[in-house]
Amino acid sequence: MLYREDVGGTIGFTQPAHAWVSGQLARAWGNGTFGTVAPRDDLCLAAEQHDVGMAAWEAAPTLNPRSGRAYSFRELPEPLHSQIFVAGARILATQNRYAALLTSRHFTRLARRHDFANDPPATVQAVTAYLASEPVWQGRLLAELRDDLRYAAHVAAEVLDRNSRLLATWDWLSLLLLMGVHGPATVPDVPTATGATTLTLTPDAADTTLITVTPWPFATATVTLLCEGRGIGAGYGDDAALHAALASARWATLQLTLRPAASEVA
Repeated sequence: MLYREDVGGTIGFTQPAHAWVSGQLARAWGNGTFGTVAPRDDLCLAAEQHDVGMAAWEAAPTLNPRSGRAYSFRELPEPLHSQIFVAGARILATQNRYAALLTSRHFTRLARRHDFANDPPATVQAVTAYLASEPVWQGRLLAELRDDLRYAAHVAAEVLDRNSRLLATWDWLSLLLLMGVHGPATVPDVPTATGATTLTLTPDAADTTLITVTPWPFATATVTLLCEGRGIGAGYGDDAALHAALASARWATLQLTLRPAASEVA
């Protein structure tokens, strides 16, 4: 779960809902500067479903005793977090192998950035074990896709790297947008048609749901994003109280509008 501080209180969005926004970004992506998305349907599926492994947990989330509300995606304890990473890729493999491979690579990329400095031994062991085993599964999937005429060109190292970075871009963009952009924010290492760039997000001074994105990476003049969340309180004493509160929580639909900088409008 991730949280947005809103004028009416805190809104909680599930990870699958956040992934839905990633998918909306993917489907809107691409222009002369930023190139195309290929294989398009597979990449959009990966963006939209990369957090499918979180769905069961989000239906009955566990309480973080420190915050008094459900664990955020950054707080999930181990080995639960690594188990969810594995589950998500395997579930997605029942739909599409290329999307599953991208999702698995995305999760191992995140895990490799994990800071073990203050972690207990159980966390270090869980993440280390995940990083040892998951590339083996990726290798088998990669070998299968290389033998498939539809996918052979898309698993070339440079293409797979670009598509993995696109998934990371949409993931991080979605997280930033849903949690709230309150000042200029940047998204680095965004693939373009010929290299990479950094996106800058700037919210409107009067309306934080209106965000300028530069340089503009989308095919249309503006992009509208939708996501459903629930009003979230804090101070719940146990999982049962948390679940009861979520069951009766108000639903909130967040609409965000992305637009190019004035200098980029033809």
